[in-house]
Amino acid sequence: MNPLDQLGELKARMDLARMTYDVARAVILAPVMAELTDLEDEYQAWKASVEADVVALEAEIKSDTLACGKTQDGLRYHAIYFHGRVSWNTEQLDTIAKIMPIIDQCRKTGDPYVVIKAK
Repeated sequence: MNPLDQLGELKARMDLARMTYDVARAVILAPVMAELTDLEDEYQAWKASVEADVVALEAEIKSDTLACGKTQDGLRYHAIYFHGRVSWNTEQLDTIAKIMPIIDQCRKTGDPYVVIKAK
């Protein structure tokens, strides 16, 4: 069996084990599920309120940090100021490199890599 097919078999076994676990867990939790749902609802309402405050405060901190142009420090967090990134138009540079090959000395090409995806 080829390695990709072996990987598919292993992942299928993992999926089956997870489904079996989920069913067994649901049976065990059934008696307390209503209480857990109520607890989850209370927590989600609180969390949504706090997350809105966090988003607003983070936006204010970012704005202040950008305005002063330097990193800000706190007890638990710091807002790190980064200068804007420099980017280049690769298509135009490739065209210029045909005329001026010395530009290719400035180019760095990363190593090839592989991503495994399910079909």
